[in-house]
Amino acid sequence: MLTQRENKLNAKNKNSHRCTHTKDTWPVFVEMISDTLRNNYREVDFLISSHAMSAGTMLSLSGNAIWMDDYSVLVPIDPQIPSQNGQKFLPALGYLVRYQELKDKTNRGEASAVELHILMNFDQEKLDFTSQMRYDCVVQTRVNSEGIRRG
Repeated sequence: MLTQRENKLNAKNKNSHRCTHTKDTWPVFVEMISDTLRNNYREVDFLISSHAMSAGTMLSLSGNAIWMDDYSVLVPIDPQIPSQNGQKFLPALGYLVRYQELKDKTNRGEASAVELHILMNFDQEKLDFTSQMRYDCVVQTRVNSEGIRRG
């Protein structure tokens, strides 16, 4: 009877092929799934039969290779942040862009009192987190984009 360690070592020598067709999800789940696959398989390839949404794109980029046909789509990575009430998610890039627009308008002396109030209430922690998310996504995409194959 094989021990649990021997089973894991045997599985680690195998390859895993995953068909990816995703909707959006949290990046933390992508990291958990990717870590699980990486810890259990020597190579992980992804087949994009139709499309991989933002989180699916990140998951696919974690593999050794991505297989696509002429009609497959990797949707751009679009980090999301929770709204103030936590009921919905907002595009992180839009949050940064709006902040920068209001900041520029204020610097030019064109901001209204309402816009100044909105600018002052931007969550600094969210701005920092969003800036880091954008940087991480760009770096991750650049690092992994060489493994995309068409077949």
